[in-house]
Amino acid sequence: KQAVDWFLSDISKTLKTKDIIFVLDADRSTVYNGKKEPRNPEYYSNIMFEYFKQQSRKAGIQVVDMHPVLTKHYSEKHQNFESQYDAHWNELGHDLVAKEILNALPNSN
Repeated sequence: KQAVDWFLSDISKTLKTKDIIFVLDADRSTVYNGKKEPRNPEYYSNIMFEYFKQQSRKAGIQVVDMHPVLTKHYSEKHQNFESQYDAHWNELGHDLVAKEILNALPNSN
């Protein structure tokens, strides 16, 4: 948690927080398994994920959490978001993320 706090403090010194958008990937294994809850709150990585999200928002930084977006899309269309070569986003994943970033931008409507 101290590393997160340091990072957010340091980045806030060099950039305007209103100009930052963090995009957080979904827990894709739960998306594909049809679970609505994105992360087991007892896992260390999930505790840190939530802490990072909360602290970023407290610092005035926008956070786009892709879990609800990818969950909705997968439940409707059953299309995966990974490249055929590895776990990086494929064209569909990048398209959905780009749309969410555009929605998060000021005056994007």
